[in-house]
Amino acid sequence: MQRILRHATSHVVHLAHKSRHHLKRRRTRFYLLIFALNVLFGIQIWCNYRSFPNTYIGEIPIASTSRNSVTETLNALMTKKRSFDIRGRVYQYSYEDLGIYLNTAESINKIWDPNTKNFPANTAAFFQSLVRRTSVEPSLYFTDSYIKILQNQRDRV
Repeated sequence: MQRILRHATSHVVHLAHKSRHHLKRRRTRFYLLIFALNVLFGIQIWCNYRSFPNTYIGEIPIASTSRNSVTETLNALMTKKRSFDIRGRVYQYSYEDLGIYLNTAESINKIWDPNTKNFPANTAAFFQSLVRRTSVEPSLYFTDSYIKILQNQRDRV
């Protein structure tokens, strides 16, 4: 009788240990699921407010910046004077002086295009941007004065 009781007791202890181990495994899986959902939720928030990692305007990095910051960067690029050396003379022009203008809204839309995709696509694009460089060219438009400047410079040469 005592032997049967010991065997039954050891069997109950074994089942309790196995149940505790199973409970730990289920709890760990639950915590991992909650963590993964939080990461996905965080990426969704990130997509709305920041540019993706590894994003450039030409050669200028704009990774993880806000729309306002990107707009400021684009405007600073457009107002910066460029130097042109023509037959030993150096000319300094801004893009506006040359008749080249930036379509800021279209440029911002190009940069944020991957961010505005629906849920699974924008998350996949986010993870791709971690390993792949995205270079966006700003949307420029040229006025008649740009063409006239080019013709005048060509006529002088």
